[in-house]
Amino acid sequence: MLKKANLMVAYLRFGYDIVNQKYVINEKEAEAVRKIFDMKIKGYSLIDISLELNKLGYKTKRGTEFKKNSLYDLLKNEKYIGNYIYGKGTKEDHRNINENMVKHEGAIPAIISKEVFEAVNGKKEKKESTASKNFYLLTGLIKCGECGSTYTGTTQTTKKRNGKIYKNQYYRCASNTKIGKCNARMIKKELIEEKVVSLLTKQLLDNATIETIVNNVNKEYKEGQELFAEDIKLMQKTVDNLEKEADKLLDMCCKGLGTKKVSDRLKEIEEKQEYLNEEIEEKRKFVENDFITPEKVRKALKMDISSLNLRSQKELKKLIQKWIIKIELTTTEAIVYFDLRRL
Repeated sequence: MLKKANLMVAYLRFGYDIVNQKYVINEKEAEAVRKIFDMKIKGYSLIDISLELNKLGYKTKRGTEFKKNSLYDLLKNEKYIGNYIYGKGTKEDHRNINENMVKHEGAIPAIISKEVFEAVNGKKEKKESTASKNFYLLTGLIKCGECGSTYTGTTQTTKKRNGKIYKNQYYRCASNTKIGKCNARMIKKELIEEKVVSLLTKQLLDNATIETIVNNVNKEYKEGQELFAEDIKLMQKTVDNLEKEADKLLDMCCKGLGTKKVSDRLKEIEEKQEYLNEEIEEKRKFVENDFITPEKVRKALKMDISSLNLRSQKELKKLIQKWIIKIELTTTEAIVYFDLRRL
């Protein structure tokens, strides 16, 4: 679930603001977008990029820190090269390509060039190691309470006198190296991960937490519906004005006064009306239907709790990244910061 008044995230993409129903570049956010693409071209991983953005103080449209998954979607979005796409995803999966999708090239101001976009998306993603992808559940989340650096997963190999080799996995402060300055001790992977999963499970099962999330989600959704209702009125007024203008121009054509300029303007009006009507239709769905109800919120929470109990590594990592903002590790304790505004 998004933060307050951000149910418009489907339309209000990072890097843009909407002014008078038009996309306008947000220069501060656009700097971050260009940096993201530039770092990806240079070979940085999505985790490295998110850490750098958070270090520089950038925030997502939701007001939260950047994470790997949000960057993946951003790098694939054609809005940044000026293309507006309607109906791209299927009902079952928004990342699938819908054969009936509509693309308007140059419909919105571009932040990056087509060459940069293709340079990023033409590259094949490096396959992540099994340890990084499946076993280090807290990658990017643990912060050192001593120096502020991020903890990363590491494996240490020990050879015993009997010749047997043992491998142990730890989380270690990134500044705790041979040339680093931090003396924070490593922590065993199993120990910290089990503690965090146990705490998250307990938190999501708490009745007070569940009701808080349900109430917040319901409130935000209602506020979003009100915002969309106001947007629809303004957009419909624009559509009506365009219709009146089109009628006058058609009348001129019927009287033999049509010119190329008039014809071009009629085409422009038609395209604007099509775009606005699509936006109105999508927003009307949110206004007229309760897609998010208290019952659905509770059901979603139960599904998350069930996934935690199943102990699937893939689901665990996904849920941990979803519900936990950061984990601050000191010499005596681990402080877990939850984000209870989301679903």
